[in-house]
Amino acid sequence: MINTERLKLVMPSGKYTNELFNICSHPQANIYTPKGIHFSKQDTQKWIEKWRNHWEQYQLGYFVLLKESNHSVIGICGYEYRLLEQETVLNLFYKLHPRFEGQGYAYETITAITNFVNCIDKETIKVIRTNKYNQRSINLAERLNFKRDDAMDDVINKGDIVFYK
Repeated sequence: MINTERLKLVMPSGKYTNELFNICSHPQANIYTPKGIHFSKQDTQKWIEKWRNHWEQYQLGYFVLLKESNHSVIGICGYEYRLLEQETVLNLFYKLHPRFEGQGYAYETITAITNFVNCIDKETIKVIRTNKYNQRSINLAERLNFKRDDAMDDVINKGDIVFYK
């Protein structure tokens, strides 16, 4: 659906269950989001179904990230409508296999997906929620010109910080 310089971004589907499970169950990929770890492929299948339902309802959502060179799955990324303190926001989520962290894939992907989402919904505030110790995500949020709102600290989970755009 979206091509970047190094990636092909496609809608989630069951054919990616094994690869997404390997990412979503990887301890290092969940170090700052332990509540999000998948314990079985059924967990991953349920999430894929949820992600697809979001797509059907809103025509936007999470993308599976495929390396352009060999179509291997390296992660998942996208926006999802969420209610945050009684305000509807577009919450950005991304998770890469640890082998692919620190190589610019998150920035490349988020930039492309944000451009796509802005064609559908430019009005809704975009949010990055991360753990206060996740310096890579904090740096990425700042590089993407998201601004921190200290008043939203711990809004969902203790240790959360929130960036808006």
